[in-house]
Parts: sequence; C-alpha cells; structure tokens
Amino acid sequence: MGLTYFFKLITKINFLLIFIAFISTSTLLCQTRGAEYRTLDSYTYGRFETRAKPAQGDGIVSSFFTFDDPADPWGEIDIEWLGLFDHIIDLNIITTGQTSHIRQHYVPFNPHLDFHDYGFEWTPEYVAWFIDGEEIFRQTGSHIMELDSAQKLMMNLWQPVYADWVGTFDDRILPRFSYYDWVKYYEYTPDVGDYGTDNNFTLDWEDDFSDFNQTRWEKSDNHTWGGNQSILIEENAVFVDGMLVLCMTDDIHVGYIDVNLPALLWARQIGSMIMGRFSEEINPAGAIPEHFGVSGVGIDSVRLDSDQRTVFIYTDNDSIAEGTNLAALQISDDNPTPNTLTVQSVQIHLSALVTFPLKINNGGGPYADYLPDQEWGPDVEYGYKDGNFVSVSDPIENTTEDSLYQTCLNRTADYKVRVPNGIYSITLKLSENYYSTVDSRTYDLVLEDSLIFENLDVFSLAGMHNAYDLTINNVVVNDQQLDFYFSSRIYGLGYVTAGPFINGLVVEQDSIFSLSTLHDDSNIPNNIQINSCFPNPFNSSVTIHYEIAYPSDISLKISALNGAQVFENSFFQQRIGQHEFRWQPENHISSGIYFLSLSSYGSIVSRKLLLIK
Repeated sequence: MGLTYFFKLITKINFLLIFIAFISTSTLLCQTRGAEYRTLDSYTYGRFETRAKPAQGDGIVSSFFTFDDPADPWGEIDIEWLGLFDHIIDLNIITTGQTSHIRQHYVPFNPHLDFHDYGFEWTPEYVAWFIDGEEIFRQTGSHIMELDSAQKLMMNLWQPVYADWVGTFDDRILPRFSYYDWVKYYEYTPDVGDYGTDNNFTLDWEDDFSDFNQTRWEKSDNHTWGGNQSILIEENAVFVDGMLVLCMTDDIHVGYIDVNLPALLWARQIGSMIMGRFSEEINPAGAIPEHFGVSGVGIDSVRLDSDQRTVFIYTDNDSIAEGTNLAALQISDDNPTPNTLTVQSVQIHLSALVTFPLKINNGGGPYADYLPDQEWGPDVEYGYKDGNFVSVSDPIENTTEDSLYQTCLNRTADYKVRVPNGIYSITLKLSENYYSTVDSRTYDLVLEDSLIFENLDVFSLAGMHNAYDLTINNVVVNDQQLDFYFSSRIYGLGYVTAGPFINGLVVEQDSIFSLSTLHDDSNIPNNIQINSCFPNPFNSSVTIHYEIAYPSDISLKISALNGAQVFENSFFQQRIGQHEFRWQPENHISSGIYFLSLSSYGSIVSRKLLLIK
C-alpha cells in the first residue's frame, strides 16, 4: 500500500464510527467497498513474490506489501500500483514515525494491462524490488536496520483521500478488480539457499489461489483507517478461475460482479483525431465508425487502445466547432454478460494554440511570460498528474527571476505537455530551497522513455537557494505529447517538501514533422506500435513488447549510434494483437546506446535502448 497505511489506525472499526469520523460538510466518505487479504503469520526477512494484474482507474490503489501489525514501531515494505499511472509503480519503505522512503519508479509498460511477476527481498542489509525476475531498485542505509520486527504479508485494493497522490476518484469507474495469480514466500537463508540474490533464499510456501486457505490467510472485514475512503469487506476478496480477485465496488453491488453500464468520461480533439476515454474496458467489437458520431465530421476509422478504455477516432478533417459533441452508441463492456450503453454524448475539448517557447511556472501562478501551473486533464495543454505546490520567500542567487525559483511543484512523478510531433529542447529550472546537505534529496528523470539523468542532486550541483538550469536537446516527440517521469532515489523528509521537484519548465520547438496515423492512403490506423522495452537500461537482455493492428510481416532491426546494424530478425505474417521478443546481445556487443526499429508495410516505429554491461 505505499503511503498506504500512512495515517492508518490498525483496528477494525464499525460503520458507525466511520460515519462519525469521516463526514466532510455534507459528503460522507467511505462510500466505496474495497478488499484486503493478509497472512495469519508474520515473517522476518525473506523474498516475497506475486504475479499480479492491478486495477486501472484514477483515485484507487492496488498493493502487495508487508506490514508490522500492530505498528509499534512502524515497519512496512510496499509495492503499490496507482490506477492513475500507466508507467509508474510506487516502491516504499515506511519506518519509525511513519517515515516514508518512497520511489515512484518508471516502468516502460502499462502494469494494468497484463500480468507481471513482482517481488521484493528483505534482508538485514537491504530491500530490493523485482519485476519479471529483474532487480529494478535497491535501498540500503540505516533505515533498513529499523525493519527488525516480523511483518504480515498483505494485498489490498482501496481508495485514498489523497488526490494529490492518487488522482481524483470518479465513481463511474466502478467496479474495479485487481487480480493475483499466485504468491510465494522464500525464507532468508544466507549461504545455504537456492534462489534469489546470491542464492540466499529458500522456498517456504506458495499459494496458487485455487481456494481460500484459512490456515494461512484471513480476509479483512468492516475495516478501514484514516485516509481511506473505502471500507474493506470480506465479500470483496473472492476466488475466480484460480486467482484471488480483490474488488472495489459500491455498497450495494459487492463481490466479483459488474452491472454498471460503460460511460464515456471525456473527449479531446488532437488535430483530425478525437480521443475518447471510457469508464471501463469495452468490447473491441464496438470500436468501429458506426458506433460513434460527430456533427459535421466524417469518421474514417476507430482504434481501441491496448487499455481497452481509450478510443482514437480518425476523422476526415480537423474543423470541429466549439460545443461539438462526440456521441457513442451501442457500446458494450467486456463483461461475460455485457452491459451496453445505448447512447451518450460528451462535449469535445478542443485543442488550444500553443506558442513556443512554452514557459511554465511550476508550482506557481502567472509570472512574466510564464504560464501558471495546472493539473493535467483532457481540457488542458500541459499539467501535473500528482504533487503539491510549495514556496519560499528567500532570495535566489544566480538569477533575476527570484519569483520563478521560489515556487515549486514538489513530490511529482508524472508531468505532460501536448506538442506537435517534432524535435524539442527542454530546460528544467531548479532551485533546492529545502535541503542544505548533499544526498538529502535526489531523483531520476525519464523523458520520452529515455533515462535523461540519474541521481540528480541539485544541492550538490548548485547549493541551496541557487538557480540551476538543465537543458536537454534533441528530444523527439512522435505521439504529440511530452512525457516526464520523475523517480526519487533519496526521498527527503516529510510529505510536503520531499521527493522530486521542478521550479520552471521551458519547451522550445526546434523542428516539426507529421506522424502519419494512417497506413498508405487507406483508412487503416498505423499497423505497428511499441508498447515497451523492459528493462531499459538493461544488462543481459531486453524484452520488446509490441502490437500490430492487422496480420503482416514484421522486420526488427537494432543499430548502433554510428548506424552499424548489430541485429536483425523477421517474422512472417504475425497475427493481430500483442507480441514480444527478447534480445540478448552477443558478448562482443559493447555498452552504449542502440536504436530499435520495427517496420511493417512502410510503417516504422523506433525506440532507444541503453545497454550497460
């Protein structure tokens, strides 16, 4: 659970107490029903693993974690999947005094779309997290020694009150489900084990979730804590087809059941394309032109994104008038017994003119020619998906723009800017205004799926209250959106003034180019897309996940920076859908940057790879 049990009262309390404690004006919190599944026994050290597919949707959290219950002193190790993010996973250790050591870790795939293996190793010296068998992050330091009490293994699905962390909840997305295929626990057996890092772990038990094993697990019932807007009930932890399913529901339709109609949440114009988002996964058969309508505009084709909630509607022109609606007709969800939306329309948010250089005062209001910061959404051209605003009054050295560097967007993981496809120069404007020692707060930045900098320590580079600008050149955008992902390495202290930060952002356009969304001149969307390359950077191998829209021959090539081709493979008439290919470079291939390209019938997509030996 992440910031998980951050303000948690570890007691079961009945609905009446919740009713009294969590009324805000006339709004009663705890309207939703979540679920929690946890072991009866507690464990000290070991490797904990699961294969999971977490729920997507703003405002909710799925988790796999250990927790010292009762929390005296506090001890917790987390993997949390926020439904808000499609490329971020929260990794956290919480210690005495509810001190967080969180990293919101970038992953090059959407964790909500498929099952992956997740796990962590807990030893007296370190905690390390893993995805699909690859270590992705490790923490050491004095706080690890505080984790010296036995902890229960838990999984839950809940709705936090913290919108600046998890996004704004919309009850139209209910119900939501998180799936767990199995769980394994390995004892920590240094020097005599046969699994994990240095073979220091030995399998103790595993559960394939064929049924409810009451000798090992319990379901939380009528349970909540401060900061949680849902009540966890035993009816929402169910077993289906050999999986544990944790359910997020309303208070009437509980359990693994869906009787709600899909809803069209919003629509957004992007050139001659309209992007729409549904409340839940829809049946792919409904993603056809006949099921959508836009007044005065012809629809050429429709593509359903891999999340099964987002549709891309390609129109015959980009002349959409203010106030025009997108209508959806006869749209069914993917439930075994489909729920069908007869008709619904929403107003289309039109693109606003963006002028360059685009300047943003992160965490602040309008300043000189800088625009005010804002929350990301379908109706804006830029914004943050999470974080909070903080400011100082101290003078800032090395600048005449004190006001710009005095405000700050803090504790942010995901920032987005809509731009035309092209090549850009990006300047981050930074000032460390809260920490006065080296290695107090550091973070990484991934921009457009590439690791730009690692372990950035602004204080060590510039000192405190000192303007420091970082410029990144030759940033290629081919999906009409700049994506910034910030991941803390050393989080800092507290909640408000910790984590990755940015004071200002300048986006300069170097050149523009068009990205064809149609194949040839037919009304067929681009056939091929790369979903992820993981891990990236990589050491021994990288797995390339891609999908194709119609059967075709695929060519895969990997080239070095100097253009020399180092690998090539071809696939004959691959089927529609998702595919993966694992590249394991030969020993003579050295560390460095490589370029992957996938091509099909004239459509070419590419991705940068970083090999580190």
